[in-house]
Amino acid sequence: MARLLASRERTVRFTGCKLARLAKATELEGVVRALAEDREEDAYVRMEAKAYLCEVVGDSAEEQFDAILKDTDEEMRLEAVVTLAETHTPTAFDLLCTVLHDTNQPLFLRSACAWGIGCHGTKEAAEVLVQAFADVAPEIRQEALHALQDLGAIGLDPLVKGLENPSADIAAGVAEALRRIPNIPVGRIAELAEQTSSTWPAWTLAHFPKEAVTPYVAALQSKRPEVHYAVSVLWNFLESWIAADWTPGAMP
Repeated sequence: MARLLASRERTVRFTGCKLARLAKATELEGVVRALAEDREEDAYVRMEAKAYLCEVVGDSAEEQFDAILKDTDEEMRLEAVVTLAETHTPTAFDLLCTVLHDTNQPLFLRSACAWGIGCHGTKEAAEVLVQAFADVAPEIRQEALHALQDLGAIGLDPLVKGLENPSADIAAGVAEALRRIPNIPVGRIAELAEQTSSTWPAWTLAHFPKEAVTPYVAALQSKRPEVHYAVSVLWNFLESWIAADWTPGAMP
């Protein structure tokens, strides 16, 4: 790897930095740090070197990437987010969250951060993305939805909890995310439908495969007849011929 880092070829140096990061090669810190700090070095090589310093040496992501995230070159700012998405350290995660929550940042950068947070693949990432459903920007909500879908079962606990969120935007986003994730434990959603006043657990139940939820819905007939009725109405609609081409508010 040392020979790769010393190569005259930009792509080879980039590969050397990435391999050093993946191999956790602490003995190469001096060489990689020199690349990261060399202002004449290729920007992509520098970013990969900075990722190594964060992930292997323990440097702060804010210290290494804050200046790039404020660069006038939008492409460089976007590449910094991509690199932070691949840098699985607490400070990289925190920096992505900081940018996501900063409404003064451009929308393209915040959206990229929502994607990048999902790439960290943790329950904490899911918790942040669930809260992103309350963002006023539809683009942020959509990115959070796709990221949670990709996280799958990792985000199950924050998603189920989110069905009871007092924010209708969060609860709706959570319900749609659960609808898109396969093999969700139906019993947990049915339990919420029985215990909570929120309408979203019932909506979620109605959108799961009918054969999986029928026993749970049948049990609700005596315990929560209004929920049983709501799910039945939704089923009738979803199984009707108009559901496939139904648009809210559409006029003849």
